Amino acid sequence: MGTACGLIASVGYSATNAFLRQVAEQPPTWVACLRALPSVLIFGVWVAVKISRGERIWPSARVMGVILIGAFASQLFGNILFQWSLRVVGLAMAVPLCLGTLIVGGALLGRIFLHEPITPRVATSLLILLSAIVVLSLGASAAHESVAASLTAANTEPQAWWYIAAGVAAAIASGVGFATMGACIRSSMLAGAAPTTMMFTTGVVGTLGLGLITWQQIGATGMAETSTADLATMLGAGLLNALSFIFMTRALQLTTVAHAYALNASQATMAAAAGVLFFHEALTPWLSVGVVLTIVGLLYLSRRDARK
Repeated sequence: MGTACGLIASVGYSATNAFLRQVAEQPPTWVACLRALPSVLIFGVWVAVKISRGERIWPSARVMGVILIGAFASQLFGNILFQWSLRVVGLAMAVPLCLGTLIVGGALLGRIFLHEPITPRVATSLLILLSAIVVLSLGASAAHESVAASLTAANTEPQAWWYIAAGVAAAIASGVGFATMGACIRSSMLAGAAPTTMMFTTGVVGTLGLGLITWQQIGATGMAETSTADLATMLGAGLLNALSFIFMTRALQLTTVAHAYALNASQATMAAAAGVLFFHEALTPWLSVGVVLTIVGLLYLSRRDARK
């Protein structure tokens, strides 16, 4: 059951990313805003039920501050930058770049703020993931050309090297944002906060905060002009993301962290396959080697917990 939940979560996250790639031409803040809405609705029901039972759901002010830091990091840096990177370097490259940085950043933040050890095995896996990031970056130009060819607004996008480099940097920075959220979640859970409380808070920050930014960018008219298909795709991405979180949480309860890492590594493969097959992104040697290195790094990292 733990393996099944982990696989469902991995497939769900991969489908979420494919949905986000489908709306790559929409404003990133607008996509991230609607992506957060299902989390508010789903986990809001849980919060309401807990409150009706008279149960305590909100942690202390200090812990709540940590949760808010993670929420802002994941929304303003993680979701927005990842969404923008999809229109520059594509799905096949953005996901392994983000995933590798997430693991590396999470380990470093855990060492700095939570005093978690970095063993030789962890250090080796982090070096492999860093190598994957470098290799993937070498194929950014070809990736951008194939992505631009599929976008109707391609003629308005810069083709300069700095723009492509910015797309790579955005995918990497999004991983840092998600790693910050992960560190905040782990710290909050150690203090007794419930994961669903954190997801609800993150969803509220995304829906209200990014909704306000989107309103300032394109106005109510621009938001209303969004096609029904794009609205459904963005909300569908949010629904899949929330459900995937639930299944991943359950998988971590039923199986080992090592097993969860191994299952999570499949996201890189599925993203590359979806990018190439469905969005006609370039399949370069750099992409192939980078994805393989990402998977090897994650699998090697998972063996750390398996041997404890």
